[in-house]
Amino acid sequence: MVAVERLTGVYKNLTHGIVALVYKCQPVGGKAQATEEERELRWMTREEVQAEMVPAFSVRVLDAFDTGVQSRTHDGTNLIPSA
Repeated sequence: MVAVERLTGVYKNLTHGIVALVYKCQPVGGKAQATEEERELRWMTREEVQAEMVPAFSVRVLDAFDTGVQSRTHDGTNLIPSA
């Protein structure tokens, strides 16, 4: 089980027309384990996140370390700079 702390970002995939709302959560009980929706569950350092994930997804994890709510746009792989 997890407790939601706060919204950390809104991420827009322009290629597929998907908007993802991402929340920072804290574990409050039970055992962390993979489900049908995820292939793997593990703890990673910031450096591992940057090295192993494409920018469109690593930024979601990295934004959770900062305060505030981010709004970002991507093409499924790379971030698209805001105008």
